[in-house]
Amino acid sequence: MLVTLWVMTLLAVFAGSAVVAHMAFRVIHPGSDDPHVVDAVVVLSGEQRRIERGLALLGVGWAPRLVVSRGERWGTVAPYCGAGELSPIWCPEPEVNSTRGEAQMIARLVAENGWTSLIIVTNAYHAARARMLVERCLDDSVDVRWVLAKSARPSPGLLRSEVVKRLYSAVLERSC
Repeated sequence: MLVTLWVMTLLAVFAGSAVVAHMAFRVIHPGSDDPHVVDAVVVLSGEQRRIERGLALLGVGWAPRLVVSRGERWGTVAPYCGAGELSPIWCPEPEVNSTRGEAQMIARLVAENGWTSLIIVTNAYHAARARMLVERCLDDSVDVRWVLAKSARPSPGLLRSEVVKRLYSAVLERSC
């Protein structure tokens, strides 16, 4: 009986470690899609390089509209925001300042504007969780491409935080 309990515990630890290792790998190496012409480019809040990548995609004509999330780093976004709906750059604020709030905002914008295709810009360390959350909020009729902004290698603390947030989103908070 004691040996069986020990083996079961060892298997559970091994399985848990494998899941965490897989999630950590997906955080570090999420992959990027090839862009194509879409209805809008959406930049998730965060580093300045995300905004620069979004502006570059808009500049070469991948979309007629750039949506820059007014998340926690609003100061870096403000200079890019246009005035009104006629501007090619929109800067909406998510109701909740989180990646989940941004996914909900994206779903609302898609519904309001009849968009069927998007490019979403984020960083490699953030892409796996952001993709999971956005996929929960959009149906399969929306073609979403993910483009990664270049960034410095994330710190171990940031990677740990991202893995914990991904586990939380995958296991405990499964709604849009």
